[in-house]
Amino acid sequence: MIDIKNFFKLSLYLPISFVLNILIILVFIERRNNSAFDSFFFYYCIITTCYFIVRSFIFASLYLKQRKENHLAKIEDDKWPGLTVIVPAYNEEDVIELTLKSLLEVDYPMIKIIVVDEGSTDKTGRLVKEIANNKILYLRQENKGKAQALTNGINHVNTEYTMMVDADCIFPSDSFKKAIQYITYYGDDAIGGVLLVANPQLTIAKMQVMEYVEDLWLFRIFQNHFQCIKSDRTQDVIPGAVGLFLTKSLKSVGPLSNDFLAEDVDLTAQLVERYYRLSFCPYLVCYTVVPETLKSLNKQRKRWSQGYLQVVIARLSNWTELNTRSRYHILFMLIRILYWPITFTLSWCYVIRSIFLQDWYFIGMVLLAQFFPFTLSGLIQFCNYDLKSNFLYSFAYNYFLLFNRTYYQIQLLFYPQQKWEKYSRFAKLPKKL
Repeated sequence: MIDIKNFFKLSLYLPISFVLNILIILVFIERRNNSAFDSFFFYYCIITTCYFIVRSFIFASLYLKQRKENHLAKIEDDKWPGLTVIVPAYNEEDVIELTLKSLLEVDYPMIKIIVVDEGSTDKTGRLVKEIANNKILYLRQENKGKAQALTNGINHVNTEYTMMVDADCIFPSDSFKKAIQYITYYGDDAIGGVLLVANPQLTIAKMQVMEYVEDLWLFRIFQNHFQCIKSDRTQDVIPGAVGLFLTKSLKSVGPLSNDFLAEDVDLTAQLVERYYRLSFCPYLVCYTVVPETLKSLNKQRKRWSQGYLQVVIARLSNWTELNTRSRYHILFMLIRILYWPITFTLSWCYVIRSIFLQDWYFIGMVLLAQFFPFTLSGLIQFCNYDLKSNFLYSFAYNYFLLFNRTYYQIQLLFYPQQKWEKYSRFAKLPKKL
């Protein structure tokens, strides 16, 4: 759930950010000329600023709303539905042991665990066999990709619900029960969960803590509450790291495809096409290991950005065959994809132009606005982290992501046959969260 620990700092940060963004708009109004480029960028910044302000106020209302509501179905002790957790694993000896122990300690009756070993060459298989009991089914196959491993696991599921998780996750003991209560109450076919960082020691990991809160958590809460009628009860993606599915809905999609770097995005698109109900569940929480080096982070985000775009391109090529709901879903994903390269290009073009015009006052205001972003990550993480972390996230880390996404999305257009690259982990899951 959304947690703000220091309302005093938040109350100081909000008016400063709001006033600063208003000043930026006033500077635009005063200093812009009548050129087409200048006017376009001016209106673009106005729309973007208004979007962040409105979304932030919506976040505040959602925070107050969640404190009052507790929409969870009541399930008697002897009537919990069966649940199977599928864990695909390839060379996960550093993390698989703690992940399985975490799953075995989850407070949920009738839980089954299927570990699909994709031909690991390290100690993954041996560690699983040492931990295995009557709750764990160990399957081994050739290394044919994560999608094939998940399909293999799904074929062995005979319970009402199926959960797919990554091999580097730890789960709170009460997370699964609340997730089942949530999906039962709303009658959804699939729900995505909250990803939190398990190793927030180094600076890069701390940046991802802030990113996960904004982009992978609060954005989906916003999306869950405010959607177009045509695309109601949808999500851009049910994360492969933690997703809960009604088994009959999952099996109706058929085998997962290896044609996409992000099989979870393709699976979500197929569920949307079949008019299944998808939502975000703030109670389904897992802690995951994130990259701790720029090289590893770069590999991970390459797969994310290109995998997302692959699914969109594939659907756009079959646009006439899509139903109305899928078209709204694809358009939403396309807008989200295009936002990053447009932002990156326009921002730097305008800054370079201002340098040539020697408009140092304007450049100073823009840089100051980036150090005090009126974004959801700033609203929350400013309360929990020091100014250095917030500044780095606001400027350096965000521009790294902008460049990364823009470059790899353009690369995919020229080199469509991309391969999945496994990144190296230097961190291990903590024994205690």
